[in-house]
Amino acid sequence: MYRQHYNYLVAIGLNAGYGMETVKDCINQLFLHFIEKKIDWNAVDNCKHFIAVSFRRRLLNLSAAKESRLVYDLPETDDAEDNAEEKMILDEEQRQLQEKLKNAFLRLPPRCRLVVKLKYYEGLSSAQIAEKTGLSHRSIYNNLSVALKELRLILEKQEKHPVKHLNFLLLTLF
Repeated sequence: MYRQHYNYLVAIGLNAGYGMETVKDCINQLFLHFIEKKIDWNAVDNCKHFIAVSFRRRLLNLSAAKESRLVYDLPETDDAEDNAEEKMILDEEQRQLQEKLKNAFLRLPPRCRLVVKLKYYEGLSSAQIAEKTGLSHRSIYNNLSVALKELRLILEKQEKHPVKHLNFLLLTLF
């Protein structure tokens, strides 16, 4: 399984802008996770898709963790007041970004809001969303795509720079 999908996963990681070492590490961690969880591959409908989605999520989680550390790891200085003030500023910026995201989310069409909430708040897969809502897989994909595109556009207009890690930000919304 590892050898069969390795090159495909490397291409995904490199196309997403990650370095080769990071991609290799994530692939190895992913397959170790599969071994630890004793994944029943016979129960998986589309192994390639399952592996690719798991890999993308692992890369996204890695990026979110790194960005979180960058935001909250303050430089060590002797002056505790400076650190407290910087942390307060960063917390306020984070709160403002979450508020903007919430307002942008509320501007989405109702069906897009529902699909985004089920995906990012309840953590449901597309199949589970389809089962719960009666929407087709294609409709779910289209609604998620429209929602993410609209959210990114709204936030980029307000922020005046590209929004990175929108998926991670959505997890903080609910």
